[in-house]
Amino acid sequence: KQYLFTLLENKLKTTEKTQKKTCLDKALHSLSEQIHRRSLFIIFTDLFSDDFSADELVDSLRHLKHNKHEVILFHVFDEKKEVEFDYKMGYYRFVDIENGNELKINPEEFRKQYKEITRERLDIIRSECNKLKIEFVEADINKDFDQILFPFLIKRSKLK
Repeated sequence: KQYLFTLLENKLKTTEKTQKKTCLDKALHSLSEQIHRRSLFIIFTDLFSDDFSADELVDSLRHLKHNKHEVILFHVFDEKKEVEFDYKMGYYRFVDIENGNELKINPEEFRKQYKEITRERLDIIRSECNKLKIEFVEADINKDFDQILFPFLIKRSKLK
């Protein structure tokens, strides 16, 4: 067990130094081919990425479903900050944790446009997940664990 933790820590340290980008769609395509058919994929993601494309993500999810995998997608987010873009007046420095890029803006100037783009992107993914029979679970980090997981488990138990 200790050996596994050491390997994971070393991998995290290496990843932090190289600042690699997350390519969820590519990772899912690769896993879809490597993992046995009819496996369960539980994906936890914030759905943010430098080169994020709803179409590419949906295509990778479609690939998983084509290979007969069951997929559950947990969208992990902060409702107030990442969806509502709820910041007080003034300038803020936003730092991309994947590439270190910084942006100094007044959120008030971008709130309306940001919210429209974010809602549109989430609506596309939510709709496509529904079409593909992929469970899309919203996991707001401001809610307690049981507020997210219990409704999901109850719903899932009723489906079986």
